[in-house]
Amino acid sequence: MAMIAADTAPDVARHAANAYPDRAYPIQREDSRQHVAELQVYGGNTAVIIATCHHKLRSLLHGRILARLLVAAALQLSVICLVPARRMQEDERATT
Repeated sequence: MAMIAADTAPDVARHAANAYPDRAYPIQREDSRQHVAELQVYGGNTAVIIATCHHKLRSLLHGRILARLLVAAALQLSVICLVPARRMQEDERATT
């Protein structure tokens, strides 16, 4: 299994890992122990927590996960709009 350093081109490494899962495994800078140690030295535990949350949120905003997130948001929005619309329709029937 080949290792690809993803510091310079994370999208290329991520694409290579998806296209050839048996040939490549991307190593992200955020995943290295050295990076976490540097964050702790300069920013403390708060910086590590913020960097971890940022990394997780960034991973939600692309690919299939983004598509699923958009579908879930659209369904939730449609339910939120449907409930008041039905109540308004019932109120109109009751008044006429």
